[in-house]
Amino acid sequence: MDDQMAIQRLLAYMQTPSTTPRSEVDEAIAHICASPATMRRVGHLVRALLIPEEDQLTCEECQDELPEYVQVQEEGRATAPRWRPVALHLDLCPHCTEMYGELRDLVTFAESEQGENPPAYPTFSMPFLQSTTPQKRTWRLDDLGRLIIAFSADLLRTLPPPAQQAAAGAKSAAGAGTAREFALTNEIDDLNVKITMEPVKNDPAHCTVTVSVDIPSRGGWPNLADTGVILKRDESEIATEYTDAFGTAVFEEVATADLEHLVIEIGEEA
Repeated sequence: MDDQMAIQRLLAYMQTPSTTPRSEVDEAIAHICASPATMRRVGHLVRALLIPEEDQLTCEECQDELPEYVQVQEEGRATAPRWRPVALHLDLCPHCTEMYGELRDLVTFAESEQGENPPAYPTFSMPFLQSTTPQKRTWRLDDLGRLIIAFSADLLRTLPPPAQQAAAGAKSAAGAGTAREFALTNEIDDLNVKITMEPVKNDPAHCTVTVSVDIPSRGGWPNLADTGVILKRDESEIATEYTDAFGTAVFEEVATADLEHLVIEIGEEA
């Protein structure tokens, strides 16, 4: 069994539980749990199958509660029944969980400055203060409607670190060993894209490239699967992946030296 088959079995069980043997679901869950990388990608889906409670909150309702939820957690009062729906939603929703993590990081960073100087001050790339012309030239839509994103050395130098890394006091994105993030949000109709390039631990010659594709008209997870993502070095194809139910495609062991020559094509469905 591979990752794609395991995810398909879980989705089939969620849609028609009466016609999908539980033994196949258990086998799929065992496969996912055996792989830490796969577990990180579909852990929320597995928890949704294992937790018998029904999620009563929408994402908007949960996010409205997050500032107060972070505060009561700091005070040790988050176990009260009042906060059980929020905790359950965070167990099942990757998008709200990411927002919650960023909010906690920001609160922690802010509180660390009270009464003493932090060990390091973060520096941020602010390309919005510069001309936007180079940024617009990094992507285009081809005649088939596919999104083409081309990286360069100049672009990489302007990319900021991911929000969580910046809140934790990361070095400049141009520094060695830091993750970098490229995002296109609300610039293309019905398509938002985020690309994260993260160095492999203890192996600076390679990195992991994660492409997150959000198509708002599909309604989010678990309807974001099967969008094709092609990774190229200039005109030479390196690998092709299809997004999972969360809209994520992961390319591992990408040569760091190839980053400034990367071309990413997004659009063709499986």
